[in-house]
Amino acid sequence: MLRSTFLVIATGLAYATNLDDMHRLSFTGLGPVRIGMTESQVRKILSGKVKTEKAMGSDCYYMNPTASGLGFMMLSSRVARIDVFKGSWRSVSGAGIGSTEEQVKKMYGDLLSVKRHKYDDKGHYLIVRPRDPTYKGYEMRFETDGKIVRTFRSGLAEAVLLVEGCS
Repeated sequence: MLRSTFLVIATGLAYATNLDDMHRLSFTGLGPVRIGMTESQVRKILSGKVKTEKAMGSDCYYMNPTASGLGFMMLSSRVARIDVFKGSWRSVSGAGIGSTEEQVKKMYGDLLSVKRHKYDDKGHYLIVRPRDPTYKGYEMRFETDGKIVRTFRSGLAEAVLLVEGCS
């Protein structure tokens, strides 16, 4: 189980909590990290245990919690998407790295559409859009090699659509 200690401020009291692989990635966040949070809010939650990868002149960059297999894409200093690159992290429905395409298709049914991968002729993007109109504008995307999930991400659809991180 991956585990990182976080500090959460609630009703003026500080208490410790954990972001671990028991938290599930949803359209709107992962544990205490939510889409739309500012960089400052994320830094408070992560208690300084984060690397920032900024490109000169860009308002898109990544915050990476230390040794977690996660990346938080920041657009204009707000979380726009959450990427899962490694580890045993899962979506709310249970899909994650190592899940087969067929498993993901069964989990999401008619919410899922399939597109050909931009760089891997055998690979696919398994795209999940929410049924609930409250979450319109959000998306979850699983990248496969044609058989199994290699990475996945969730957040604002415009950010999730970007294939090469901030490009």
